[in-house]
Amino acid sequence: MGDLDSFVTGHGLRPFHRPAACDVRPKSMDQLIRIVRMWATIAAVVWLHIGVAASPVINEFLASNQGGLEDERGHTPDWIEIFNPGPETVNLAGWSLTDVATNLTQWSFPATNLNAGSYLIIFASGDDRRIPGMPLHTNFKLSDAGEYLGLVATNGTVVSEFAPNYRAQYPNISFGLAPATTETLVDAEAPARARVPEDASEGIDWRLLGFADSAWRSGTGGVGYESTPADYAGLLGLDVREEMLEHNTSVYVRIPFTVERPEELTGLRLQIQYDDGFVAWLNGREVARRNAPETLAWNSLASGDHPDGLAVIPEQIDLTTLLGDLEAGANILAIQGLNNGLASSDLLVRAALEADRAGPANSEAYFPQPTPGVANRGGTPILGPLIHDANFTPTNPAPADDVWITVRVTPTEGPVATVNLIHRVRFGAEVVTPMFDDGTHQDGAAGDEVYGAQIPAGTAIAGELVRYRLEAADSAA
Repeated sequence: MGDLDSFVTGHGLRPFHRPAACDVRPKSMDQLIRIVRMWATIAAVVWLHIGVAASPVINEFLASNQGGLEDERGHTPDWIEIFNPGPETVNLAGWSLTDVATNLTQWSFPATNLNAGSYLIIFASGDDRRIPGMPLHTNFKLSDAGEYLGLVATNGTVVSEFAPNYRAQYPNISFGLAPATTETLVDAEAPARARVPEDASEGIDWRLLGFADSAWRSGTGGVGYESTPADYAGLLGLDVREEMLEHNTSVYVRIPFTVERPEELTGLRLQIQYDDGFVAWLNGREVARRNAPETLAWNSLASGDHPDGLAVIPEQIDLTTLLGDLEAGANILAIQGLNNGLASSDLLVRAALEADRAGPANSEAYFPQPTPGVANRGGTPILGPLIHDANFTPTNPAPADDVWITVRVTPTEGPVATVNLIHRVRFGAEVVTPMFDDGTHQDGAAGDEVYGAQIPAGTAIAGELVRYRLEAADSAA
């Protein structure tokens, strides 16, 4: 699946989730920020052997870093990520990385402690920097054509390797161990309870697991209310208009859920749709906030506006560092929804929670969204075409304008077979339109890997939200 964009006819173009490139920059040497680039679903299989249970492993690597993660000098060399899945700290002094199977001591680590459950980035720059406590650089670079890569313990045992060679690599797409499963802990339509508070009598107890909420309103799905236009139609399952409109700008929401074997989880993400703000707690601990005042009260206002066109798009918030707050068995996700005024025409709080569970050994994939320094996620076992450089014209469409969508699609494993534009107006039915690289669809020259298609004039009226996504498939067996 390709990128998703949106625009409002007659009110200017508003791009959504459209970074120009993968630009991952470290805030510090132990904290990385990942920004997602446009991508198609891709993955592939190579043979990976992990020789010693609970030993550090090569978890992820990027062999074609083009403008992504920067080293301490602002350069963007390739990188290798080591993960310690064991229960104890490992001193990597004397361990080695190598891209030559017959030279197991090609590059050796200095004294470097890798804590249990932690990740370490080594830049494969060829610069050979091995000062303890400083960014590490191997004396070799990675080949995007595919080659051997191994991690070797002090006794000469290969504990993790890609052999005989890893598959061909692509710009800004990493490769490594794939999480076996992604599971939903809280569905967007999960049962929930809500209450519009009348005073501060419930304090902060309502955020805790053991709070008695049987007297609260109950329902499924999103909490809120809507006037006109009905932008949240189909999203609301628990209507609080009567209690909230002109009475309060805050609503309390509690969503119970259960977790089995939380110690096996390797990633945690909150997906939330909101208008206009919220604060979320997991078993009483604050985990996320948007447009919220620093100090919360039972009747707090949102500190900013979150327009309807953005509110319906789920925002993903990474909570992986908070996995330790999950309990085996019962848990509670508590949310205080915030509106920007007593007379506001609508409100929305709709949340989902998903987790990655550790997978079996020898499961690997490409990752269109590299995750240096955190758990892998999103890989798939089949490599598909790459979707990038999506554009649309005109940049400020009116209802009477044809809107042309163009995108570059690069083949990988096999020739590109189909490219489709899928769009819909508000929450209407999806419309699928084939895209062509024939030189007659605003796509430039025929056969230049740029595809074009049109969203016809009159598809939407002024003020309506139009969303689209791009999909591509190849003919590889």
